[in-house]
Amino acid sequence: IPQRIGDVSAIYPSTQQRGAGPGTSNGGTVLISSRDLLTLDDGEFLNDTVIDFFIKQQQKDQPDREKSRCHIFNSFFYEKLTNVGDERGKPADVLQRAAHDRVKKWTRDVNIFEKDFVFFPIHQHLHWSLVILCHPSRVPMANFLNIDDDDDAEEDLPLGELPHACLLHLDSMSGGHRTTQVCVRLREYLAMEYLRWKP
Repeated sequence: IPQRIGDVSAIYPSTQQRGAGPGTSNGGTVLISSRDLLTLDDGEFLNDTVIDFFIKQQQKDQPDREKSRCHIFNSFFYEKLTNVGDERGKPADVLQRAAHDRVKKWTRDVNIFEKDFVFFPIHQHLHWSLVILCHPSRVPMANFLNIDDDDDAEEDLPLGELPHACLLHLDSMSGGHRTTQVCVRLREYLAMEYLRWKP
């Protein structure tokens, strides 16, 4: 594509909603270039920009009633949350607070605990997966129930009868992203975020 039309960039959506910031589910823009389109070829790995473009397009096409029920983080959220940097070796509570501080502005105008579903795209090691927080408004009753292949404690409980909020990790590749590790990081974030909204 770049060979045919050159290196072309476009901003999507073309008009940003007023007051919307980065990482918000109903605002923000994605800068996509003709080079990003090359990742759609067979044998190529999708990049963050293509995934974010798809997320924005899905949000734009949703009815307003559905948009208010969901919050979708962009693909850079989890990377930013888990980017430890020079904090290695510090106590766990310090690390948890620092991780939340790195991303807290992404929800400054959004209380995710008022949503029905919160989506966390995960991109690590050239692989994508998705975590969905279901029914976050039920968090006070929950311990963030985990549904995964490694934990059979809830094996006999049908999905339709889950009494609490839960994290569902969707990963198409066996051994891709470790569910336990991903969900621990998200639980730590959610605990800090919950304290921010309901001190």
